[in-house]
Amino acid sequence: MNPNKKSFKKIIIFVSAAVLLFFLLVVCNQLVSLYNSIRTVNEILAIAVTSLAGAFFLAVFLAPLVLFLRYPKQGRLPESDTGEEYQRYIQKLVLQLSKNRYLRQKNFTFVDGNPRDSVLEAYGLLSAESMKIIKREASAVFLTTAVSQNGVLDGISVLLSLMKTTYRITRLYENRPSLSRILYIYGNVAATVLVVRSIEDMDLIEEQLEPLLASIIGGSALSAVPGASAISNLLVNSIMEGSVNALLALRVGVITQRYLCALTTVDRREAKRSASRQAAALLGGVLKENAVNVARTFTRAAKNTAASTVRGGFFHRKEV
Repeated sequence: MNPNKKSFKKIIIFVSAAVLLFFLLVVCNQLVSLYNSIRTVNEILAIAVTSLAGAFFLAVFLAPLVLFLRYPKQGRLPESDTGEEYQRYIQKLVLQLSKNRYLRQKNFTFVDGNPRDSVLEAYGLLSAESMKIIKREASAVFLTTAVSQNGVLDGISVLLSLMKTTYRITRLYENRPSLSRILYIYGNVAATVLVVRSIEDMDLIEEQLEPLLASIIGGSALSAVPGASAISNLLVNSIMEGSVNALLALRVGVITQRYLCALTTVDRREAKRSASRQAAALLGGVLKENAVNVARTFTRAAKNTAASTVRGGFFHRKEV
């Protein structure tokens, strides 16, 4: 390998490790905040909940190490789609994918004489299955953060969900990745998590939400509930928060998918741009499937609260 390329690879690995370390520090900070929040209620409960959250996150975070020890090593990505290195890599992929558990369940067979097309077809099946994982996890993130509205717990929940999603997609796609590949994939995922939510993201979410919210609020029973305006504002804020986190989950899942099915070295900027476009296209479906459930939850809660208030006032007047 060229000395300059080798040095650059070391720099990439070092930066990825640094990003992962910073990611861990963020999680530790969230755990401390969680402990301080619960301690005001009960210190023993705070210790128990924080310990469980920390242990669960540690287990999810160490999952790549288990993956590394369990499966055969993944080959290094070639820089172009021509030459002997690329052909050798395709042949290695054929051997590795022929042992893939999901492909074997689907009775997928590789066609002799055209390995590249067979690999692309296999990745097509894996991409379709991994997309189900991505949408399912994004929906869970949306519902959890939209209903919960707890900054500390929501932050931990989203981070754990993103790590779990990346781990599950990695297990689906490939056998044991190399350590540098683990750092490469998880480093990019962590970097995506730490990106500040941009104005473009918010504009995109608003474009998706405007017609959806109009139909939800207009077609719900909120208008018949006392204080409907305040409840509607709370509903909009909740769905907005869930949408931002769902978009983040979709982007992380798609970026992970792009790196795992790449046949040549990935352009990181282009991968992020294309992942953002695809995540935006997927967001509408996630919102349509789940926003109505959030609205129903808020409507039921508002109705129950209003009914309890009316009953309480009635019995109070009766006693007087």
